Amino acid sequence: MKALNSAKQLLTMLILSSIFSVASAASLTEKPDIRIFFGAGVTGGGEKLATVELEYDSGGSSNEDITSGGRITLTGGLIIPTPDPSFDLQVSFGWHTHAIFTSDDNIDFSRWPVEGLVFYKHRNYRFGSGITYHINPELDLQDINQPVYKFKNAPGWVFEAGYSLNGWQNSGFALGARFVLIDYELESVDNFDVVSEELDGNHFGIHANWMF
Repeated sequence: MKALNSAKQLLTMLILSSIFSVASAASLTEKPDIRIFFGAGVTGGGEKLATVELEYDSGGSSNEDITSGGRITLTGGLIIPTPDPSFDLQVSFGWHTHAIFTSDDNIDFSRWPVEGLVFYKHRNYRFGSGITYHINPELDLQDINQPVYKFKNAPGWVFEAGYSLNGWQNSGFALGARFVLIDYELESVDNFDVVSEELDGNHFGIHANWMF
């Protein structure tokens, strides 16, 4: 299992390195039509990691779950044209978190996705897939007197569809939906190594991007 996971992570890193190498080479070509984008989205799915009881000033309370597939994403990156005008390459770096904030406690499951995707464009639509690599996945429950769970960096697959209001060759607003296939492997609890245990991080999300 360890050998398989190591091979999977090595393959993912090699693919990402190749994608970013192509992106760097494209950025050096004469007058490349590279666009910068920033985006935000909401996601759902995965497994339940923790349940937090929220108490209100009115005296009521409710329970809220933190999941391995939620909830907010912020991202930025480059959309790079290829020699074939029907295809684009996209590279990005982002932050993905499911957090609960109260007056006293802040708990969250966070990770830092690095991604490389290839898209086929048709009019204002595009469809693509690629690799995601989640850096430093961590469930922090310290504020409710629970441990910090650290997971190994995790590779996964992304499938995405999008629609641009102004066309993908132009600046402007775009909407998208995506599905991510990924598993997280537990590495330590409060910095103590533990027996590896995997959890399902698969999730679906919708997002909005602004291209420049």
